[in-house]
Amino acid sequence: MFYILLGSPPQIQLLLNIVPFSVLFADGNNGEVARCLDTLPDTGDAGLQIDLLRFMSLATLNNALSQLHPGIFTGLLLEGEEGVLQITSAIRQRSNQLLWTQKERNWNVWVDGSFKRSRQDTLNEQNIGYVNLGQGAVIGCDRVYSEGSNAGLSLGYVHGRLHWNEARGKSEEDLVLASLYCTAAKNVMYMKLEAGGFANFNDTTRKITLTSFNETEIRKAKSHPFGYGG
Repeated sequence: MFYILLGSPPQIQLLLNIVPFSVLFADGNNGEVARCLDTLPDTGDAGLQIDLLRFMSLATLNNALSQLHPGIFTGLLLEGEEGVLQITSAIRQRSNQLLWTQKERNWNVWVDGSFKRSRQDTLNEQNIGYVNLGQGAVIGCDRVYSEGSNAGLSLGYVHGRLHWNEARGKSEEDLVLASLYCTAAKNVMYMKLEAGGFANFNDTTRKITLTSFNETEIRKAKSHPFGYGG
């Protein structure tokens, strides 16, 4: 029952109950993004984006959260691994070549180039897949000490270009790897040692599209990850 006081204009009170994002999505990567969104203030640019998310359908919101979580960067880890393998494969091939073809003591300088293409299909919203192209080169210097034994050092470089499926973004990687290697073989005995360190630099751009009602927001997020290992 509604009451309108005489002599005063009618008033309508609108109550809007906002459900936390973490209630709608509690598990997985999307759940982590939801909990993060619940902690952000409803002010400034962040508030505008949060309001846009709140008026989405569940299916559209699920798609939006999938674009915000960092799971897409798994492709960068695989890109780095493939770059390291490009270089180490060339080093092992060179070491084995010395073992069976070089008999006399001498110094050698060698160069090797490589190209690799890999892809991952789109599996779901959490894993959209990618295409990766890697071009690399290795230069090394080694010495044969006796028949069946050699040692050397090398420096390798790989430039990788990764494009995520569905035009979600791209990443350019520069990877440098320095390595020491030695091989010794005598009769049935065989030993190979390899040690090295690498550093990789990524320049990454992600395309994030948020659609609610007739409004569409497109943003590009840039990052510059750096990694190293041995």
